[in-house]
Amino acid sequence: TTKAVLPPKITTTTKAVLPPKNVTTTKAVLPPKITTTTKAVLPPKNVTTTKAVLPPKITTTTKAVLPPKITTTTKAVLPPKITTTTKAVLPPKITTTTKAVLPPKITTTTKALPGVCSSTVIVTSTKYVTITVTEQTGPTQAPNPVPNPGNGNCAGKWAQCGGKNFNGPTCCQQGSTCQYVNEYYSQCI
Repeated sequence: TTKAVLPPKITTTTKAVLPPKNVTTTKAVLPPKITTTTKAVLPPKNVTTTKAVLPPKITTTTKAVLPPKITTTTKAVLPPKITTTTKAVLPPKITTTTKAVLPPKITTTTKALPGVCSSTVIVTSTKYVTITVTEQTGPTQAPNPVPNPGNGNCAGKWAQCGGKNFNGPTCCQQGSTCQYVNEYYSQCI
């Protein structure tokens, strides 16, 4: 076996020695960055808050205004109590005094006439007189009173308006006057 003995491997490393690397860093010196912030200066924001100004809330409380309670008290207004005292005016007491007038004393004279006649003549005279005395006071009839509401408490025509112990009205209604008849009775005529 034959081995070829090779010479030792020579490794030659040649380094190119470059001059020191001049690193020129050229920085473009930019002018300082001018940051121009252009803000559109808007006019101050006019915040117009338009509130719909509603008219003040009108609370209309409609109360049904009922007419005031009308209490109609209907009193039956009776006409003033007309006390018509109708006194049956009796015809005044007629006092009839009948005096029986006795016949006068009858004198019978019997004379015998001498020589003329022999008969007896009797003369009889009789008179009967009846005297009737009628005494009348006041009216014999009074018509019914006519009520007249015109004068309130005054007596109507033909009604009594006075007299002794009379307690009724003493005035007469329009159109009639109180006439005195006697002390117990006066009447509107």
